[in-house]
Amino acid sequence: MTLGDVFTKFSNSLKTDGFIHFSLFVFLCISLLFITRLWELQIVKGGDKREFVRNSAERTVPEHPRRGRILDRNGNEIAFSVPQESGNSVWTRVYTYTKSAPLIGFVKRDITQTGLAGIERAFDNDLAGEVGFSQFRRDGRGNLIPRPGRMHQNLRHGSDVHLTIDLNIQRIVDDVLAETVRNSRARGGMAIVMNPHTGEIYAMASNPSFDPNVSRTTVPKNRAIGENYEPGSIFKIITFAAALNEGLIAPDQLIDCNNGVWEIPNERPIRDPFPMGEVSFSEAFRMSSNIASLRIAREKLGNRVFYNYIERFGMGAQTGIGLFEEERGILAPFNNWRDRDAMSISFGNAVAVTLLQMAVATSSIANGGYILRPQIYRKITDERGRVITGNNGQRRETKRTVVRQVITEQTAETMRAMMSDVVNERGTGRAAFIEGLNIGGKTGTSRIVRDGKYLENNYWASFIGITPIDQPALVSVVSVYDPQVGRFGGPVAGAAVAQIMKNIVASPSVSIGKDIRLYRDTTEVAAAHSNERQKEIRVFPNLTGLDLRTARRISSESRIDFEIMGTGNVVLSQSPVGGIEIGNYPRLVLFTDSLETQITMPNFVGVNVRDAIEMLRQRGITPTYVEQGIGRVRRQYPTVGTFWQEGSPCSLFVEKGISDLW
Repeated sequence: MTLGDVFTKFSNSLKTDGFIHFSLFVFLCISLLFITRLWELQIVKGGDKREFVRNSAERTVPEHPRRGRILDRNGNEIAFSVPQESGNSVWTRVYTYTKSAPLIGFVKRDITQTGLAGIERAFDNDLAGEVGFSQFRRDGRGNLIPRPGRMHQNLRHGSDVHLTIDLNIQRIVDDVLAETVRNSRARGGMAIVMNPHTGEIYAMASNPSFDPNVSRTTVPKNRAIGENYEPGSIFKIITFAAALNEGLIAPDQLIDCNNGVWEIPNERPIRDPFPMGEVSFSEAFRMSSNIASLRIAREKLGNRVFYNYIERFGMGAQTGIGLFEEERGILAPFNNWRDRDAMSISFGNAVAVTLLQMAVATSSIANGGYILRPQIYRKITDERGRVITGNNGQRRETKRTVVRQVITEQTAETMRAMMSDVVNERGTGRAAFIEGLNIGGKTGTSRIVRDGKYLENNYWASFIGITPIDQPALVSVVSVYDPQVGRFGGPVAGAAVAQIMKNIVASPSVSIGKDIRLYRDTTEVAAAHSNERQKEIRVFPNLTGLDLRTARRISSESRIDFEIMGTGNVVLSQSPVGGIEIGNYPRLVLFTDSLETQITMPNFVGVNVRDAIEMLRQRGITPTYVEQGIGRVRRQYPTVGTFWQEGSPCSLFVEKGISDLW
């Protein structure tokens, strides 16, 4: 049968059974489509749909941990987390002491509570803990029921960070710094108190502060570690210590200070705050001579040795405290030094430091010459109070870490003696003197740098202090930003350091520093001094007509407390005059040949009111108001370091007064 026959036969059959064949064809096509769709739904996509059904019946619920606490060295809580009303897995961070916010930092205000600054950020991995999550299934009514054995990760609450900070000392430092900023009408400041033998930070303050319990878009930084600034004359401890350590100078060796001016061809000259001629290196340090400092760097040390000491004291590098905000300071590479750079750096210009770097350097003077790594935390513990171990198996506890020895113990001892003279022998740090509290230190005043240029009338006022200077227990450093009253390192920052030290020793809540020797508390010493006065009647020598250097030497050898009024080099007159009994007057005032019309107010606070009145009269000032009462001066106007002009008011307020006007 041919193909044509087949086609003819099929055509004839369609004519007789066409409807039946057509229906059968449509049925086969529909069946094929139905089978294909079933294959796709049941075999190809069935796994995904079964997973969807299973997920609809099960749910994974995360559990957020409680963030660890931040505590001071005595176990006082500074920051902790509490559950919100919505559930125990949602926490709110609470800060109990807000003045230390630039140091403690703050967290992100969401369910993660991630640390964003300060201690919160530096120890975020320890404080955060680990998120846990559990699996639940739904019953017939849609309720979630725990599925035993299906926990994917156990919840771990955050660890507690125990700081080296003493909250009582921190309060003292914060309060004194805030009061100093307010009274000097400054724009801010920073302060540190530390143990020079262990490197432990007892307090770190920065002003202005903020409240970490309140949300805000910007917050002030921690100036104490995050502010690069030119330190000024407090940097001279490095210059003098380097030369002493190399055996290139001695305290009693003479240096010519060029009458306070050092000429540089085609550049502005370098000047001293107190012009002097030939004096000892100890005297040059006490009166903060820039000329002596630059001559040490230029003629004694040389640039390479000087640069090495600056690096070894820790400038230009982080201290290793472990806080993210810490700056390195700015120290130009040695190969980039110009001729003037070493001279400027010798007295704290053309170099930038952090306050923490200066605290560590000062501690090396206090502890016998060792640069230590500063410590901000003591230990990290779990929920049960056990010290945790790190990934390396080491316990998370800190201990004294010596980075290097930078000077000898003998050099450190010599430096401490010179720093004592700055405060106790009518040096630039006299405002830091407190009767009975043996403080030594160094003043510094430096111009503020903005956009690479020095501002004309804006300064950093700084002071570094050690207490007691003969057996150091505490180091305190303070720098005040742009003070308008007092302005200089001694009257502003020196007075702040003295107040901090005094308050620490006097506070019944602070055990640290209680071994500091208060000389006035020993009746034997007082009796001995009384006997000496009875045995010997001493009178003031006649110094009129002598050159200032000779007058200084005679006064020092005679153990006479003296003050110089004017900027000349010859004593024109004195008060009291020669031959007057010393015991009747608090100090000798020497007037030179170019007495300025403005008189700088000394520190009368703590001085007997009668002596204070006499001191004013010696300066030609008659007080316009003296509060009625007896005892010592508790407050004065004008304040320490400010200028008094003729006709201006002058007031003294007494400890045991009838009324308290301020």
